[in-house]
Amino acid sequence: MQSTSLLEREAAPRPMDREGVVSDMSGRVVRTEGGLSFDQTVPRSLVHRASVAEVFLTDARRVGPGVFRVAAQWPRGHGLYRPTAEGLHDPVLVAETIRQAGIYLSHTYYGVPLDHRFVIRDLAFRIEDPQALVTRPAPPRVVLDIAFTEHSRRTEKRFGGTLDAVVEVEGRRCARASLGFMAVDADLYLKLRHRGGTPPQGEPGPDARPLTAPPSPRLPQHAVGRSGGAENVVLAEDAGAADADSWRLHVDTGHVGFFEHPSDHVPGMLLVEAFRQAGHVLLDRRPAARGALGAAPAGGLVTCEVTFDVFGELHAPVVIAATGRPEAEPQAQPQSPYAPGVTEVVLAAVQDGRTLARARVGHRPAARTGAPAREAGLREGAAA
Repeated sequence: MQSTSLLEREAAPRPMDREGVVSDMSGRVVRTEGGLSFDQTVPRSLVHRASVAEVFLTDARRVGPGVFRVAAQWPRGHGLYRPTAEGLHDPVLVAETIRQAGIYLSHTYYGVPLDHRFVIRDLAFRIEDPQALVTRPAPPRVVLDIAFTEHSRRTEKRFGGTLDAVVEVEGRRCARASLGFMAVDADLYLKLRHRGGTPPQGEPGPDARPLTAPPSPRLPQHAVGRSGGAENVVLAEDAGAADADSWRLHVDTGHVGFFEHPSDHVPGMLLVEAFRQAGHVLLDRRPAARGALGAAPAGGLVTCEVTFDVFGELHAPVVIAATGRPEAEPQAQPQSPYAPGVTEVVLAAVQDGRTLARARVGHRPAARTGAPAREAGLREGAAA
């Protein structure tokens, strides 16, 4: 799988205004970083979140045609995006933040109606400086410099665009990220859902339980690189698989993170997490797939590029697998071209013979035991 999202497009040019400090009547600074505010979150309806606690964006400014600065604040603790064992913020926060930014900018600056459904076509990020993710006593201020390219085929029923961003955490460049999406009205959304030949299932209510019973116990937390809660493990052994390098996706429609609001399909961010966990398992347990990791176990996620092809249904099993011939080793690149010491694997999510999504994920070696994090080798789509 090859993506141009991070490799060939340029992110937004840096604006000249880097100060913009504004204080309220008490003297408290509420605007910094070029006039951006970190004082409160944006309305949850503008990022399609049901809970205010799940809103990370705090402000946005247009600084030129198609060029924006977006402010966010990441939580120090979160039920899903938890700090790593090395004391780093979860890198997938980068993906969730640019996802919210795409929705917010579409509504706020491009007039997309609030009832349009957002469909992710591709999502990618690359952590350039893991040290920028080190947790601190206060929640970090995050700024995205974004170039927004609007797709030309805009109608009343459809709007689409691509975001390319440079991500800073507390003034330190941390990552690059990209998002391709389209926003459609209810009629067009139903046509997209029917296009795969399977009608959409009814949306689950607030007390919904898993629609697909877990096929087997989920993998241990340590095996997938997670800690702090078994509910966030999304892979289970695939008992019927002929290849050991595949797993069943554990879909729990009661999960408050992946199903923060009702959904009629497998959420895109659930697949992102599945790819992250599958990559960790492959690189940690298969020496031949570790490449540049050598004898070191897999550490934090550094690169992630996902293309979403079709919707995943909730009523049928989804398999997460390394691509390639069953007898072959997982497709591991000996070294990522983006970050020295990072090894990548290529994966796919498959349901009833259809490829739902394809991914390339890369992990760096884990930090030495007891070492601080700074010493580590540091088309159709899925609806948002």
